[in-house]
Amino acid sequence: MGLGKTLQAISAIAHRSMSGATRFLVVCPASVVTNWIREVNSRSDLPIIKIHGEDHKASLQQWVESSGIGITTYDTLKSFELTEQAIAALAVDTVIVDEAHYIKNISTGRSRTITKWLDRAPHVIFLTGTPLENRVEEFIALAKLLDTSMGNDLSRVALAAGPESFRKTVAPIYLRRNTEEVLKELPELIEVAEYCTWEGVYKQNYIDAVVAGNFMAMRRAAFSAQPDMQTSKLERLIELVDESIESGQKVIIFSFFRSVIEQVMHALGERAIGPITGSVSSTQRQNIVDQFQNSLIPLALVGQIQAAGTGLNIQAASVVILCEPQIKPSLEVQAIARAHRMGQVRKVQVHRLILPESVDEHMLAMLARKQSEFDQYARESELAKGIIDVEVVSEETIAKTIVAEERKRLGINESDVVGHITNEEEG
Repeated sequence: MGLGKTLQAISAIAHRSMSGATRFLVVCPASVVTNWIREVNSRSDLPIIKIHGEDHKASLQQWVESSGIGITTYDTLKSFELTEQAIAALAVDTVIVDEAHYIKNISTGRSRTITKWLDRAPHVIFLTGTPLENRVEEFIALAKLLDTSMGNDLSRVALAAGPESFRKTVAPIYLRRNTEEVLKELPELIEVAEYCTWEGVYKQNYIDAVVAGNFMAMRRAAFSAQPDMQTSKLERLIELVDESIESGQKVIIFSFFRSVIEQVMHALGERAIGPITGSVSSTQRQNIVDQFQNSLIPLALVGQIQAAGTGLNIQAASVVILCEPQIKPSLEVQAIARAHRMGQVRKVQVHRLILPESVDEHMLAMLARKQSEFDQYARESELAKGIIDVEVVSEETIAKTIVAEERKRLGINESDVVGHITNEEEG
């Protein structure tokens, strides 16, 4: 992340345009549409048509009649009322799929829709910093969308030959650029685990969540305060923000949970800007980022990691605070890459707020295991220069395992527990 994937894709389109091609399609999450438009406008003279929003049908018709670069979203693409014959007749030269891991599940409507376009374009580029989030089958699914024969070969290699053979097989279609290889001049990244305490935490809420098997409530509990008290995590967060602002550094704060985001916004007051959540439009997100980037006064940008952690360039920040460990390494890596990317001139400090003897420590151990699996299969590409057998572990299974371990640690008898373990996300 932050290594110029968008610029490379624009360069590929420009190259094809010089060869006579006239029609291109970029499919991306809604959150990065504005950024794509800005990047294309600032780096080329290629005509752009944004096919998203209330007037997307009129924009689609304009693109059909005049060609150029059509920029749309995964969900808007599903609303295109075009037959397969009409898609073929458009003669789209190149399809760019940004954050391609969004289509790793080939059984979804999103993936089936985009396949119609991929099958009818001579050139396809997938952009993703996380081709493998949980298991190697996700990588293979993306490879099959690009090349069915190779995808089938990868399935056999992954089961039989291990990581090295896998990397060699995928080399013709896979180029990975790692930060330490590409941006040797990028400032240092310092990561610190901030071990907090249970002081100020309403611990009974955590115990109740463990008994109920409510995994998400367990993860939020560190910010559940006793009456007239402040939790240790929130206290440390405020200290970090104040120290950073006093030294002239801007801060980004990420949490998975809206309730935590609301607490942070309230606690920081005028020192905070945002929040960026899933309900904030892509245009509004970019406006918030612009205000943050251009502010002469250091501020703390607050956002949900699912919404603010991808697709935004926030190099003005040099301090990143993660309110809790995430269930996927890719969420944290992408969030950190908002600041630690091309254009950053300051050392970047990452602070992870950890509550000892809680779900946080289990999550840290799990993240380390997942990152190790990714490194074996997908961190390096043969083109640029086992997971012995990757175990398929769902998020639900992870939640059940961690809940069971916490029940054991707290001395809660499984036979006395009534109900099912839940892993429902906060709205």
